Amino acid sequence: AAIAQGQALYQVHCIGCHGAEGRGDGPLAANLPVQPANFVEHLGEHADADLVANIVAGIPPVMPPAAISQGEVENVLGYIWSMMPDTLRLQLRASQFLTMEEAH
Repeated sequence: AAIAQGQALYQVHCIGCHGAEGRGDGPLAANLPVQPANFVEHLGEHADADLVANIVAGIPPVMPPAAISQGEVENVLGYIWSMMPDTLRLQLRASQFLTMEEAH
């Protein structure tokens, strides 16, 4: 249910800039001064809590603060992870783990 809610919210709030596959190539992306994030490039570089915090707060100058609750943002992030093929998801999770280990 959380993934389904995340998908519905992604369709409303995120797809225009980040695209159907989260590659930063949505229909609005070409008109933005900064290219939207390609999730394949970013998921492995940040802890989930940091990703949620960034989405909630927004990322100036392009991405406004989320118009949804933190819990809903967490569901969107769950949906984004679910979009990744299994092998890619495993690689990104491993990269995320290594990034967090290096930070300590």
